Amino acid sequence: MSGGRVYFGNTSVLDVRRSIGFKNVDTYCVAPISIVQGGTTMPLQTYDFWAVGLGCCSLNTADFHCGEYNNPNAHSGLRLLEDSQRDFYRLAVQQAEAAYSIKANHPLFFYWVEDATA
Repeated sequence: MSGGRVYFGNTSVLDVRRSIGFKNVDTYCVAPISIVQGGTTMPLQTYDFWAVGLGCCSLNTADFHCGEYNNPNAHSGLRLLEDSQRDFYRLAVQQAEAAYSIKANHPLFFYWVEDATA
């Protein structure tokens, strides 16, 4: 995937129940991007799209509050381009995989926003 700005669609949401943080000096926070159907966040076979942020979550509690996490109109992402952070976000995703028994085969990282073109 080479997109830097992505619109996920109106049914896309952050699954904050499956969010987690990894600490290495800073706290690297991740939450999977999922879909909602009939008011329910649906489980996915693989979670490959993740919202990220620094220092905006707890380590052991699912309390992701990064970017526009509470904006119901946010359905877009700006791709993480900072290579020095990518490995730490990947470690956070690995923790989420273990904690929530989910799979993330090829995780891609985004800053969750309403308008990725602004």
